[in-house]
Amino acid sequence: MARLPGESEDDLLRTAALQNATAILQARVKAERALLSAREALEKQSQWLEITLSSIAEGVISTDVQGQVTFLNGVAGSLIGRAPEDAVGRPVAEVFSLLDEGTRQPIENPALVALRNTVVPGVSGPTTLVARDGLERPVEYSAAPMRDRAGGIIGSVLVLRDVTEQVRAQEVQAWLAAIVQSSQDAVIGKSLDGIILSWNAAAERLFGYTSAGAIGRPIALIIPPEHAAEERENMARIRRGQPVEQLESHRLSSGGRAIDVALTISPVHDVTGRVIGASTVARDISERKRHEEALREAARRKDEFLALLAHELRNPLAPLRTALQVIRLGQDPAAASHARAVMERQLGHMVRLVDDLLDVSRVSRNQIELRPARMRLAEALSSAVETAQPGITAARHTLVVTPPATDVELVGDFTRLSQVFSNLLTNAAKYTPAGGRIWVETTLADGEVVVTVRDTGIGMSADSLPMVFEMFSQVDRSMERTTGGLGIGLALAKGLVLMHGGTIAAESPGLGKGSTFTVRLPLPVDRDRTLAPAVPVTAAERVEHRSRRVLIADDYRDSATSMAVLRPDVILMDVGMPGLNGYDATRRIRAQPWGRDIVIVAVTGWGQVTDKERAREAGCNAHLVKPVDLRALDRVLAEEGP
Repeated sequence: MARLPGESEDDLLRTAALQNATAILQARVKAERALLSAREALEKQSQWLEITLSSIAEGVISTDVQGQVTFLNGVAGSLIGRAPEDAVGRPVAEVFSLLDEGTRQPIENPALVALRNTVVPGVSGPTTLVARDGLERPVEYSAAPMRDRAGGIIGSVLVLRDVTEQVRAQEVQAWLAAIVQSSQDAVIGKSLDGIILSWNAAAERLFGYTSAGAIGRPIALIIPPEHAAEERENMARIRRGQPVEQLESHRLSSGGRAIDVALTISPVHDVTGRVIGASTVARDISERKRHEEALREAARRKDEFLALLAHELRNPLAPLRTALQVIRLGQDPAAASHARAVMERQLGHMVRLVDDLLDVSRVSRNQIELRPARMRLAEALSSAVETAQPGITAARHTLVVTPPATDVELVGDFTRLSQVFSNLLTNAAKYTPAGGRIWVETTLADGEVVVTVRDTGIGMSADSLPMVFEMFSQVDRSMERTTGGLGIGLALAKGLVLMHGGTIAAESPGLGKGSTFTVRLPLPVDRDRTLAPAVPVTAAERVEHRSRRVLIADDYRDSATSMAVLRPDVILMDVGMPGLNGYDATRRIRAQPWGRDIVIVAVTGWGQVTDKERAREAGCNAHLVKPVDLRALDRVLAEEGP
C-alpha cells in the first residue's frame, strides 16, 4: 500500500488493518447470507419434501441407523394408528408389527432389515399389518437403506401401501370364479365374434368337451346348424347391450347328441361400459322336457280312456232300454225271457267294467287285500278259461291248454290269480282276428312256475311294448272299439302278479305276428306238502228262505224298490243318504236295545278297504257294493243267521 504524504508508518498499518477487517467482515456477512439462503432453501426443500410425502397415497416411515422412527407421513400414521409425535423417536418395531399372510406369524420389521442390506428389496406381496388398536389390514411394503453422499447408511425408509380394496376385489373375483366353476349350470364366456373364452366344469359335463378342448374354438362347436340364425340374432341383441333371457333351444354334445337347454345370455362390459363379449348360462332341461312330454302323453291317453269309458258305459244302455220295453209290453214270453237274459248280460258287462276300474285303482294305491292260501294252479287256470270261454267261443278261436307234467301248487289268492289269467285270455281273444289260435302253456324252471299265453293276434310294435301294461295305454284303438273293453286288463294283471311276488312280460315279433305274455310266479318252499281236500258246503252256507220283516233304507227310490222286490230278511242300509248317513243311522240303531242283534248290511257304491272298515266300525254286519249280487246277499244271510 502506498504511503500518503504526511502519513506515518503507524497510520499506514492501522489503515491496512481496518481494510482487512472490513473485507473479513464483508466476507463473513456474505457467507452468513449464503448460509442463511442455503438454510432457507434446505428448509423449503424439506417442507416441499414433507408436503410431497404427506400428499402421496402410500404410508412413508423413515428411521435412523438405530431403527428409531424419524419421520412418518399422515397415511402411515393412519395405517399404524399413531400420530407423528407419538411415533417419532420410538423404535420402529414398537410402533407397528407385520404378520406373515400364510402362517400368521410375526415377521421382522422391514425397516430394520433394510439397515443390514445393501441391495434394495422389491415390493412384497400382501402382508398383514397390525395397528396400535389391533386392527389388521393387508398391505404391500418396500424398504431400502438411506445413504449419505459418501455411501454410508444413515437410516432406512419404509413405504406401506394399503391393498384392502385390491385384496377384497381379488377375493370377490375368486369367489365369483368359484361360484361359476362349481355351478350346476354350464357357464360359457365368449367374445363378440363367437370365440369361447371361458368354460366351467358344468359345461364340461353337459357338452363333453374339456376346458382346454373348448376355449379358443368357435361357439358353433355346440350349436346345431339349424340354430345358426338364432345364434346370430342373439349376438345382435348382445351387441346392443340387450340380454337374452330364458330361451329354450338345443345344443350339441361332443358326441353329436342334441340337448334340450334353457339359455340366459348376458352382455359383458369393460370398465368404460363398452360391450366386449357375452356370458351364457345353459341349463339342461332334457329331463323336464321328457317329463312334460310324458305328462302330455298321459293326459292324451287319459282323455282317450275317458272317451272310451263313456263309450263302453253307454253301449249296454241301449240293449237294457230295449229289453225293458220288451218286458213292459209283456206280449211274448219268449221275447221277455230273452230280454231278461240280455239285461243280465249287459248289466254284468257294466259291473265288470266298474270292477276293473276299481281294482286297477286299488292296486295302484296298494289297497288290494290278498287272501293267500295253498291252491292248485290247474284249478285257477280252469276258472280263468271258464270266465274267458264265451269270448273265445264267440270269436271261433281254438284254445289249446298244455298243463305242467306234475300238479303245481302255489300260495296265492285263488280269485286274483284266476283274474290274472282270465284277463290274459280275454285280451288274447279280443285282439286275435276271428278263427285264430290261443295257447296256454305251463312249465317249471328255477323255483318258479311259468305260464305263457300266446296268440295269433294283431301283435304289437316294438315301441308299444314298454307301454302295454300302463293303465291308459291301448295298443290298437280301432280294434279296442270293435271288441269292447277299456284296455285296463293288462295293467290290472301286472299289479296282481307283482303283489304275488311274480313278474309278467310281453313279447311280440311285430304287428300282425301275434303276442306272448309270460307270467312267472314263485313256488312255495314246502312243495312236497299236499293240499287239504276241498271243504264241502255246510248247512250254514245253504240259504234258507223264510218270511221275515224287511227294512230298506235308501235315498234312491229305484234302488229301494228293486231291493224290496227281492225281500231280504235284513236291514239294507244305504250309506250315502242326506241328513243322516247310513253309518250314523246304524250307530243309533245299535244304541237301542231292540237294535243290537239286527243284521245290518251296508249297501253303497263305495267299495274301498276304508269304506268296509268304516262299515264295521259303525256296527254293520257286512258291506255290499251296488248293484248287490243276490248270491253275495244270500251268503251274508246264511252267515249271519236269522
